Amino acid sequence: MALSNFERMIELANEVFASKNDPNQLDVNEEVMERLIRMHPSTICERDNGQGPVAWILLIPTTRALMDTFLSGSISEKDLFEQTPVGSSYDALYLCSAIVLPE
Repeated sequence: MALSNFERMIELANEVFASKNDPNQLDVNEEVMERLIRMHPSTICERDNGQGPVAWILLIPTTRALMDTFLSGSISEKDLFEQTPVGSSYDALYLCSAIVLPE
């Protein structure tokens, strides 16, 4: 049986980012997605062709202070996400991932 677009997107993300093998990267799961949406409803964007997602963009809104700390290498991507408060006033944005199926 052929994989769904969603399953293919997950597979592609795992191939490209290998986040399950890197504790510093954000491993996107249902809990992470729920928290991102609480941060802002546009943090997860997808293009669906009627058969599931063919493009997916994940953003982390954050504060300038946390972004500066991340850019200096003092905290990881995962730390940036975990330390960003939900419901804060955000003045920085981190493009966490953008994935498009080959077709």
